[in-house]
Amino acid sequence: MTFRIIFTLLLMWSALQAQTLSHEMWGYSFQTPARWQYQDDAQGALLGHQRVPGIILVYPHRLKSMNALRQEMLQGLHEEEGYLKLKGKLQKMGKNGYMGHYVGVYGGEKAKATGYGTLSPYGGGAIIIAMSTPQAYSKALQKAAKSIARSLRYKKQQTAGLMQRFVGKWQTWSKYSESSVYLYPDGTYEESSSSSYGNADASAGAVWGAANDSGGRGHWQVRGNAREGELIFTDANGESGSYPYHVHVSNGETYWSEYYFGNTLYQRSPLQ
Repeated sequence: MTFRIIFTLLLMWSALQAQTLSHEMWGYSFQTPARWQYQDDAQGALLGHQRVPGIILVYPHRLKSMNALRQEMLQGLHEEEGYLKLKGKLQKMGKNGYMGHYVGVYGGEKAKATGYGTLSPYGGGAIIIAMSTPQAYSKALQKAAKSIARSLRYKKQQTAGLMQRFVGKWQTWSKYSESSVYLYPDGTYEESSSSSYGNADASAGAVWGAANDSGGRGHWQVRGNAREGELIFTDANGESGSYPYHVHVSNGETYWSEYYFGNTLYQRSPLQ
């Protein structure tokens, strides 16, 4: 997707007025620059301007220290749409951030960018990237991104009550498999899954079967609210992964004991 296509989509997504965008599940908010348009969802925000070429990305991170943030900024951006690598050195930005200049390829075009990484005093934070082609990159684009970084405000999330909502045994079933996730109130979890495949019809030429069992354990966290957010799992090896969640709603009725973890519907029952 080229910068031109991205910008055309932005024109259809939002109005022109500036406002404060809040991400409750990530614990931060920021002020959009005047006359910048945006698309905003749980994964972050994308901003553009009618007269300023380029785009601004604002997305959350779960880093816990300035050193971890520095390493993240040194690595640059690597995703399906392209990559950005650091050009020169990182600069300290206040007490809780870094700034750096980047070059690379994004959406099939050469890209020039400035990145701002910030750390919340409660852990986590946001990264802001102002990006355009080298020829169209401007001080106005960088200024807008810098104003977003300076306007970022953080608040401590109250997760105890939300965490209690998800404590329980969560199960999902299909014709050949069953998966269970046990979320304990002390922040630990266990998971198990079993699958079996077979053919019991002798007329098909054979009778066969296969079974597989797997499991794991570690720690879990939750960000968001009762309706939607993100479950974060860290296994015994220290590897982390996350699943977006949202409550099951059908025909206007909300089923508070049923949630989608990713695209899979799970049902909760009490821990035994």
